[in-house]
Amino acid sequence: MIVLFFTHRYRPPVVPPSTTMGTTGSQQRSSSLPRKSIDLTRRGSVFAPPAEATVDDLVPNGGKTVVRHRKAKLALGCLCLAMYFTAEIGYFPYVSTCWQYMEVRLTASEAAMVMSVLSATYTIGPLITAAALTRLQVEHILAYHYGFLFLGVGVLYFGRLSRPMIYAGSALLGYGMSAMIAGLTAFSNRHLTLSNRVASLFSFTSGTVSMAIPVLIGQFLETAPIMLLYLAAGFIALSLVLFVLMRLWLACSTSTGSSNNNSQVTVEKC
Repeated sequence: MIVLFFTHRYRPPVVPPSTTMGTTGSQQRSSSLPRKSIDLTRRGSVFAPPAEATVDDLVPNGGKTVVRHRKAKLALGCLCLAMYFTAEIGYFPYVSTCWQYMEVRLTASEAAMVMSVLSATYTIGPLITAAALTRLQVEHILAYHYGFLFLGVGVLYFGRLSRPMIYAGSALLGYGMSAMIAGLTAFSNRHLTLSNRVASLFSFTSGTVSMAIPVLIGQFLETAPIMLLYLAAGFIALSLVLFVLMRLWLACSTSTGSSNNNSQVTVEKC
């Protein structure tokens, strides 16, 4: 810059109007710039954006995204999280007791071992998911975790008379559950930007819906413990349906236009 100054080839960069100036005179000079195209590509200029650049192009964060039907999409995401949350929170407290009343009649120590396997994969799962996030998007993470959930429930149901199958199914189910709550929350926040009030509504709705599990499973705990698997599979299926609907809705094509100040605006078509 010093060499360019002494060789008379240095040109000071054009400062956008939104930048804070040191004096009032410099603010007036910057605001007097023409709103149409500015030629900043003179030979020897240090700051040389494309020839069609305008003052608005120099202002950072000029673009914005308008999401239509945001409240309806938030409601769909809230119900999706609530359905899954009910399945997870309802399964953990009763799984040990239910396996003791199943046809296989596990002992208390064996049922505790099943619970330990479930908890171990549930704890280790986020480490694997964190590594997978470097390669995959949150939608892909949720998709294969839903697959592990249904695979685990299927192994537990069809192998409920075999102790090794019960351990294997519990391991699959624990890993499937390990990233679901965080993943569904991150998915909603990525596409809809959750505020503090909306996040509180998500938590309140999930806790309220999960209160249905004690009422539903309490009367079948000793007589029909298989109901725990039915309820878990049912709520997971409802969550998957809502997730697919929300994903398809968010995948609608977008259109791009210009606002009054020439800033780019992206609007969803549906």
